[in-house]
Amino acid sequence: MLILRNNIGLKAIPSSLFTSIPHLTYLDLGFCGISELSMEIGSLTELQYLDFSFNPVAKLPAELGCLCKLEYLFLSSTCLKIVPNGTISNLLMLKWLDISNNPLVPKWWWDELKSFKGGHQLSVRININATTDNIQQLNMLPNVSIWGLTLDGKNISKHEQVMDLSTPQWGCRVSDKLEILNIVSRIMQISVGCRHGSGIKFWMFKASPFSIPRTIGRDFIEESSTL
Repeated sequence: MLILRNNIGLKAIPSSLFTSIPHLTYLDLGFCGISELSMEIGSLTELQYLDFSFNPVAKLPAELGCLCKLEYLFLSSTCLKIVPNGTISNLLMLKWLDISNNPLVPKWWWDELKSFKGGHQLSVRININATTDNIQQLNMLPNVSIWGLTLDGKNISKHEQVMDLSTPQWGCRVSDKLEILNIVSRIMQISVGCRHGSGIKFWMFKASPFSIPRTIGRDFIEESSTL
């Protein structure tokens, strides 16, 4: 076990460190100042847990996909812009992936999640732009379940068609395992009804009354809201 968490002045990890500890199973590099992860991370073939959240890294090395025993991967609040094909989808043992609070999901993230090759459900926490197309893409991820979801509606027009999340597809594929739902918008009206009522309603979103998550958050709301 190696914990280097909260070392803000730590800008880089010497590649020789990774090669010298090939049997490491737990690595916590969260809340450091690391802007680049070296390709030698791939030598940690026994690693099961990696926290690299809150680091200003823009690219993951393709060698990360060699961590054949990795089960938990935390990449929240980074500056990721490039993830080579296969880096995540080839992590066959991965059970838990946190990519929340990153720039809104580009196409390559969708491709990695859709191509995940593990023979089990991968639990994911993610931020998406609050559009019907993105919800449909979540529904089409075959081996992925969403445990934490942020719907970002800051750039959605008031006049856009209402997103209806009360469909059976939402209840079964998206919200079945959902524990955290966060809504970010400049102008949004929120109300939560009882189980026999209309469920969770949003100014442009409506969620299923039978799959209400444990935690509901909302940010940057300017109009009156009722919970």
